[in-house]
Amino acid sequence: MEKSITITINGDTDNTAPKAVDDGLDFTEDTSATKQFNVLGNDSDPEVDALSVNTFTTKNGTYGTFSQTATSGDIQYAFANNAAAQKLKAGATATETATYSVSDGSLSSNEATLTVTITGVNDDPEAGAVSGSLTEGQFGGFLRINAVAAASDVDTGDTITLKSIEETDGDYGTFSIQDGNIVVRYWMDEDLGLEDAQTVKDTTTFTIEDEHGATDTATATVTITGVNDAPTVEVPANDIAIQDRQTQDDMVFLVPKEGGGYEDAVGSGIALEFDDVDDSSLDLEITGLDDYKGTFAFTESGGLTGTAQLDDPLKAETHTVTITAKDDGNSDGSSPLSASDELTVYIGLNASKDTGLVGETDYTFTGSDVADDLIDTQKVVDFGMKRSTVTLDLGDGKNTFINKLPDPQQLPSETEGGGTFTYNGGDGEDSVKMRVYSTSRGETEINLGNGTNTVTMGDYAGSHGGTMTITGGTGVDTVSFRAVAGYQSDGLEVYLGDDDSADEIVFKGQVAATGSGSTGTKDGQVEIHDFDPSEDKITFEYTPTINVLGTKLEASDFKDFSLTDFDNDGNSDDILVETKDSLGAGRPPVKFYIVGDYANADDFAFTEVGDDLILA
Repeated sequence: MEKSITITINGDTDNTAPKAVDDGLDFTEDTSATKQFNVLGNDSDPEVDALSVNTFTTKNGTYGTFSQTATSGDIQYAFANNAAAQKLKAGATATETATYSVSDGSLSSNEATLTVTITGVNDDPEAGAVSGSLTEGQFGGFLRINAVAAASDVDTGDTITLKSIEETDGDYGTFSIQDGNIVVRYWMDEDLGLEDAQTVKDTTTFTIEDEHGATDTATATVTITGVNDAPTVEVPANDIAIQDRQTQDDMVFLVPKEGGGYEDAVGSGIALEFDDVDDSSLDLEITGLDDYKGTFAFTESGGLTGTAQLDDPLKAETHTVTITAKDDGNSDGSSPLSASDELTVYIGLNASKDTGLVGETDYTFTGSDVADDLIDTQKVVDFGMKRSTVTLDLGDGKNTFINKLPDPQQLPSETEGGGTFTYNGGDGEDSVKMRVYSTSRGETEINLGNGTNTVTMGDYAGSHGGTMTITGGTGVDTVSFRAVAGYQSDGLEVYLGDDDSADEIVFKGQVAATGSGSTGTKDGQVEIHDFDPSEDKITFEYTPTINVLGTKLEASDFKDFSLTDFDNDGNSDDILVETKDSLGAGRPPVKFYIVGDYANADDFAFTEVGDDLILA
């Protein structure tokens, strides 16, 4: 029997969910674009069912927007190239993500990640204008401006440096780079010349640079505000020398030299200089002559006028003059400034006019160390007469002393004289011309100092019982006498100075001692000290008008030179040069003692030069 069997299989066919795979897109800064991911291109389904992207909600990211296209249903990314992207430095990357899923119609896939990568490029830095200000003279004219601090760069982390400045020389100073800053150095105040509250500006163009070489430029501006500057006043090292009773035309303008003393006189004025860089009007004030007796004064412009006059004609004066220039102050007239300089005015003696000095009064003349001193006693006083004491301290200037009466043969009577005369020169040039009145039973002392000195005696050296001492210094000394140790003399002493200069003693023809009735203890005796026969000399000059012998001296008129112990030092080392007894028509011989340390009298000799006889 045949049977039918029916088999029924009950069950569902298995459907597996599709698989979504991550996708990515790359963008570069500064390239705005929209790109699609093509997300289905790498997604799959085991049953190879058709896939579609599930509904995707638009997502706004940091750098752009994820959205689903209406046509294909794919996902796209629109890169905004926005400010956030601009902050990326060159080579730096930034990412942002979104997720999506797909469906095979019945089942949905896993969520996959969409990743967008943005790579940065370099952006140029931006320079900012900078400025600075200072007050004239502030900080020593030095200012720093940080130009980098005013610059910017959107690229996070980029380093900015100051690369260069275009103008290094401004109108008022200089610009330079130091330690990454703009450094402004301004010249000293006197070069700026700004009035109070006046402003000026200086500018330069500078360039900044980032670490990738991108640059930008801007301007640096400096504002300088002026202040009131003090004026300047200067007397360029000039001092003034003038003599009593002289006018401004006789002034000598001196320049002190380094180490002391003065250079040669220069110029025809004091070369007074006063100025104000602010162009202020200046008032000139002169002080230091308040107690001055004469009319000599300064003008408002710094000139000189008037006549010098000593308060005491026997005493030189020194005045320190202060010259002050004062400006008109700040812009509101407050706080005026001033500057001062000094000069010295030296007023020397000029006793060549009648000053009424007569009689038995003692006199002391005090000269100037700088200005010249002149004393001409034939118009001032009969020195040494009537037992007066006269002292001349004439200092280091150029000194001239004249004691000369009209009659060179006139001598005082025995009731006159007996005074003391002392002449003290300085280290300047001394010229002494004397009629030798002061030696009449008195003492004459002439100290010449270290300059170049000349002494001219118009009458007998040490006459009428008087003594005379002449002392030279380290300079060249020339001493001449009309006669030697005559008329009741107590001797003549000459000190030439222990130096290397060539000194000379001149006897002008009359070499004779007194005759009978002498009251002097050293008639015919002359002492000469510090004589160097290799440099110094004694000249017996033939002058017929005053030579009582009528003939010139010859070597034969002297005895042989001999060694003697004149200075009583226990050594016969002094030289005696003596005239013969027959010289001078019965008058005693004249003895010249050359005092020193000499080994041999033969070191000295006479030489005839024309009509003169020279001992050296």
